[in-house]
Amino acid sequence: FGYYVYVIGIVTLLLVPSQIGLPQLVLRETVRAIEADENIATASIIRWSYIAVTLAGLVAIGGLLVFSQTKNAADIAHLILIGLPLILLSSWNALRASVLRAYGWVTRSQIPENVVKPTALLIFIGIVAWAAGGKGVTAGQAIAANVVAVALAFVVGFFLFRMAHKRRNLAHRYQHSLWLWATLALGLTTSLRAISTNLDIVLLGSFGMVEEAGVFKVAALIGAQVGVALQIANIVVAKDVGAALERGQTKEVERILRKSSLLTAAASAALVLFLLAFGRVILDIAFPPAFKEAYWPMIILALAQLVNCFTGSVGLLLNFARKEWSITGALAISTAANVVLNLVLIPQYGALGAAYSSLSSMIIWNAILFRTVSRDLSMNIGIWAGIKDAFQRRSLW
Repeated sequence: FGYYVYVIGIVTLLLVPSQIGLPQLVLRETVRAIEADENIATASIIRWSYIAVTLAGLVAIGGLLVFSQTKNAADIAHLILIGLPLILLSSWNALRASVLRAYGWVTRSQIPENVVKPTALLIFIGIVAWAAGGKGVTAGQAIAANVVAVALAFVVGFFLFRMAHKRRNLAHRYQHSLWLWATLALGLTTSLRAISTNLDIVLLGSFGMVEEAGVFKVAALIGAQVGVALQIANIVVAKDVGAALERGQTKEVERILRKSSLLTAAASAALVLFLLAFGRVILDIAFPPAFKEAYWPMIILALAQLVNCFTGSVGLLLNFARKEWSITGALAISTAANVVLNLVLIPQYGALGAAYSSLSSMIIWNAILFRTVSRDLSMNIGIWAGIKDAFQRRSLW
């Protein structure tokens, strides 16, 4: 299992430079091109993104092949070779999902990755385990099952893609400079997010607090569920926000995102209250006694996700407004603050200090983005604006 987790972790890490922010770019530009009824622009950004992500994926695969030949990877070289297809297949799947969302196929865009892939993986692992006759599943077999499951998700997604995006014989028109510049910003943002997400655990381990790292991992796993409402909302409203911006209907954008902020904040607040009341019960049932210490870090990390909901979908809005460098700059500042706070708080408070660092960096990140939206776009899409709109609608009734 350790070998399996290690190899899948390496592949997952390499998806960051492989995708280089292209799923966000293709979603944004495809929505705007569809709304403007520019078939050439729609086909061009989709084709350009697939070419770019394929080239980046091949570079990532090349780097992984070189790593597999080093002494440090001697025991897992054969496992790396088995998992290589995951890099390109996963990157293509991410692009396909973005295109389907751009066409308004929100639910169907999630089917390959969140229905077909896990179902197929469970079936294939079950077949392998049954055929092994109780001898267990090897790391190689488990990785191969992942490859087959992701490939099947790709096939299903491909047919959905062909249904949404009709092939046309068009003369493609590429905006290389604009798209590359945007991709650089989005790629840096994705990389910084990956660093910020894993920084706490790495530093806890570096300070020799291995048990604290395990506690923090459990706390982060549960606390992150509070932010699921905002993630779902962003998936659902993305196309409408992009289309309204393309039409210049900023009031409609505010209306959509204020309502989204109100609903997601309410749902997230309910989850925080649930964890406050039943978090210890969940930890007692699902984890060994040593993980009781995860309760307060879990609550603090849940509050960090709630803060993220209070400011609304500021990152989504700035991306569609082509202000991707503002997002990158804000994340760079919050990540730097996270590093400093972790170095100060972890030695004294362990996992609790790491949780406080995450909460502080989340507040910084959202405050900067909220101010940027207000200053550059003259919009307010936070929870308080959503509450105000709700009361105004009620008074009109």
